[in-house]
Amino acid sequence: MKLVCFNFIPSKILKLREEMRVFTEIYSVQSEQNLLTYIVEQKPDAILVNNKDMEESALTLVEHIKGIDNKILIFLYGTGVNLKIIISSMKIGAYDYLIASEKDEKKVLATLEKAINNQKLKSKKIFTEKGIDIEEEMIGTTEEMLNVYKMIGRVSNLDLPVLVIGETGTGKGIISRAIHRYGNRTDKPFVTVRCSTLNTTLFDEELFGFLPEANFEGTKTGKFELAEDGILCFEDISGLNLDVQGKLLSLLQDKHYTKVGGSERILIQFRIIYTTDSDLEQLVSEGKFMQELYHRVRVIKIEIPSLRERKEDIPFLVNQFIKEFNDELGKNIKGISENTLKLIHSYSFPGNIRELKNIIKSSIAVCRGNTILVEDLPANMVENKVTTRHGDLQDWVLQDWIAGEIDILKENSEQDYYDRIISRVERELITQILRDTNNKKVETAEILGITRNTLRSKMKNFGME
Repeated sequence: MKLVCFNFIPSKILKLREEMRVFTEIYSVQSEQNLLTYIVEQKPDAILVNNKDMEESALTLVEHIKGIDNKILIFLYGTGVNLKIIISSMKIGAYDYLIASEKDEKKVLATLEKAINNQKLKSKKIFTEKGIDIEEEMIGTTEEMLNVYKMIGRVSNLDLPVLVIGETGTGKGIISRAIHRYGNRTDKPFVTVRCSTLNTTLFDEELFGFLPEANFEGTKTGKFELAEDGILCFEDISGLNLDVQGKLLSLLQDKHYTKVGGSERILIQFRIIYTTDSDLEQLVSEGKFMQELYHRVRVIKIEIPSLRERKEDIPFLVNQFIKEFNDELGKNIKGISENTLKLIHSYSFPGNIRELKNIIKSSIAVCRGNTILVEDLPANMVENKVTTRHGDLQDWVLQDWIAGEIDILKENSEQDYYDRIISRVERELITQILRDTNNKKVETAEILGITRNTLRSKMKNFGME
């Protein structure tokens, strides 16, 4: 088998020749014209294109190659995660997008070799901190998310229904809109229907709309008409009761609808995306979802991983949310402390990305310095950890609190760090013991291990009397 490499340095080609046993011949070219000529004359089996310094011109090159020979396997090789390039390259016919890594280059080579042998996508993501270029809210560099990006590229131009599956808060709506954005209907409407609000009575009115002849006041444009030539997204398809499921199935079979009060049969002319956080197969087995409707819904499936399954993406998500909420809340948060990030990593995130986003927003709102500390996190997160990691959490809170106090003192160009920080600790300690003893000073002094006169003196200095 023949492999031709484009835009690679000679040392890289030597490395490929040593490692890639599946190819009998490996060639290297540096100009696009020489590459296209080589394809015509030598008919290689696969092409590896180094995307370095090429950006969108790499997409043009892929289109030219496909125009010459549509059967060639094209692999793009990049040093960073550029969402637009990944999705667009899959859409126009690239076989895979490989992420380069100096640390683990053998995995990249193994991916290329396995794809050639198997003739199917088995991409391996190699983590890199370089060149992160994530658009909108689709953030992630893990293998699971890269596979989602690639799937969006492959299906965005197809006029087939897509089922987007993911737990609550994973971003099903974002993925659905990405299919619209990168597809051939991007300049057409994207309309959503909340299935939980549809019942047998409202089904026709909401989806079809109605005319004056229906004895309603005026007219109403239904979701089907609003979505014409675009995409209609049924949010939470599992929320439909069986009667409504039957009506939807009849529509999908007939491919026509009639407005309430009208007689004209109108052809359905839009693509459909369905989303759900439920196991539809399980619902089918329980008799809660129609099997025939399930088969029509599940033509193409995109599964979004939970945040628990891709915790490596948490730092990127946190940074993105800090930037977003700094602007919204008028803050200037620089980042998050190491201990706080550890605590966030140990959390299970039942609400996934949506929950993380709300946590960061809440923490920024109450943060006094320029770094998010453990004490800034919502109480439910901290309290949850107290019961499971009591000692560790106490250390984290203390370390972060002192770090935060030092930051504030630095910003105000103040001195006497020791006296200022220790006095705050002393004051809070005395306050809490006084509360526990119902303000009994003798008992408080005994618990603290100091004399009553010392307690009285400290309370006077702290303005507590």
